[in-house]
Amino acid sequence: DYMATIASALSEASDASKWTQQHRRALKTYHLRYFNATVGGYSPCVGDRPPLAVTSPNPRQPMSNRSCHGTSAAGSQTSNAMALALGAPPTPSIAQMVANNLAADVRAFGNKTTAGITGLAWMLPQLEKYGHGEIALAVLEGDQYPSIGHMAAQGMTTLCENLACTEHDPGGGSLNHIMFGGFDPFLHTAVGGLDSVVSGSTGGWERIIVRVAPAAIATLGGASNQHETRFGAVSISWRYTRGLLTMDLQVPIGSIAEV
Repeated sequence: DYMATIASALSEASDASKWTQQHRRALKTYHLRYFNATVGGYSPCVGDRPPLAVTSPNPRQPMSNRSCHGTSAAGSQTSNAMALALGAPPTPSIAQMVANNLAADVRAFGNKTTAGITGLAWMLPQLEKYGHGEIALAVLEGDQYPSIGHMAAQGMTTLCENLACTEHDPGGGSLNHIMFGGFDPFLHTAVGGLDSVVSGSTGGWERIIVRVAPAAIATLGGASNQHETRFGAVSISWRYTRGLLTMDLQVPIGSIAEV
């Protein structure tokens, strides 16, 4: 997808078309291999029960027909979040169904996540994108295991490699491991309200998206954020009281902001 955008920016129409078609084929193949229409999710895990029967044009057994212990029968949180992030669902209705099942799985687990280092970075923005921002925020606000908040509740001042980590027990990993920091971009954009358009033709905060997530407005009531760009500082401070949203925004010369 990025290669197609870059080729377009360079006025290489033939290459742009080639990369676009290859990307579409890849998404179609991904969906056929990993999606299970019976349960409405990607790579569903069904515990110790026999695997679900799945009809697939792929002669090899699809990954969505295997069983694994301890994760959702409607697709693991990471699998569904990753498919949504990639744009694998072929229709908006399928994408919304997958997102709804993802939200239901998080809610059923007490607003906690079963995702790991990789899935956590995808899960939060995809929940917000498909109308479940309040659940994404609830995951970050919780301090019950497994959660990022649990680390803080146990006295940790750095991120651990393992969600089981406490101040006195690394839980099988290091006590200072930034890889679990994938939730931070979500805070920066959904709560902090600042994002940048990045593509083959623009980047580096030349185009700024200013958008606070509706769930953050309704549940948190206010926040402030500042980011140093190559053009200078962009900053935002917002408050929501008595049904009125007020926002103070500073945009550096050289950038264009869409609010």
